[in-house]
Order: sequence, then structure tokens, then C-alpha cells
Amino acid sequence: YGGNDILEGGKGDDKLYGDNGYDKLHGSFGEDTLVGGYHNDTLVGGSNDDILIGGRDSDMMTGGSGADQFVFELNQSLLSGEYDVIKDFEVGVDQIEFRGWGYIDSSYWFSGVIAEGRLTDTHNGALFHSNYGGKVLFEGVNAHELSHSDFVFDA
Repeated sequence: YGGNDILEGGKGDDKLYGDNGYDKLHGSFGEDTLVGGYHNDTLVGGSNDDILIGGRDSDMMTGGSGADQFVFELNQSLLSGEYDVIKDFEVGVDQIEFRGWGYIDSSYWFSGVIAEGRLTDTHNGALFHSNYGGKVLFEGVNAHELSHSDFVFDA
């Protein structure tokens, strides 16, 4: 912890935490929780339902198979200049969770009634622009494929 770490999960449900380096966290079998830290981290889930929390700076996240949650915590991610990439978001299966943003009905947000950010299309995929200045790329996914059920706002 503190350097550029490589952490590997085992057969069970693992919790892996990065810290102040350019960390690589790899889940395995089981329902893993991967938490990056400061700096640009790489988080790779495993074969079950995983939770990936990138943390500060720009992170690369791959959920793997299963229904994965990609979590963005207020004041910890999506800050100015951050650019996170989700490599394998599966529409209708995986979810984006915004924690600490207050409860917001995702159907209102998605329809543009509430301005907590916006989605646009790029040649690499759908791009979420946070009002805090950070961005998330859904690599290989078009914005029109996403629906409000792909997003959860948790107080």
C-alpha cells in the first residue's frame, strides 16, 4: 500500500483496496469489491457480481461477467479533470451508482428534468459529463442504448 500495487483476489468474496499509487486490482471468483485510491487505477472484476469503486483521478474499470456495479462517490470521483473508462458496461445488467449525491429519481434525471450531468455520444462510446467536471466513458456503448434503470442515485 502506498506504491504501485498489484492486488489479486482469490476464490471467495474479496475486498481489495488500493491507496496512493497507480494500483491494479483484480477480482476473481466470488462477488468482489474493488476500491481504487488516489491516482490512476485499473480495476478488473471477476466472474460474478462485483462492485468497482474507482476513487480519485482517472481510472480504468472492467467488471467482467455478472451484474456489476460501478460506483462514483461524491467528492471522491468525477471531480474536475478526471476521466474514467468503463471497458465492458453491459446495458440492462450492470449499473452505475452515484453515492452521496442525494436521492434523485433516475427517470427524472435521465429525461433531463434534473441537471446532475449529461450523456453524449463519442466515437468511443457514450460519455457522461458530471457537473463537477469529471467524465465517464462507456466504451462501446451508444448513449441511446442506456436507460434510467442503468443508473442509481443513492443518498
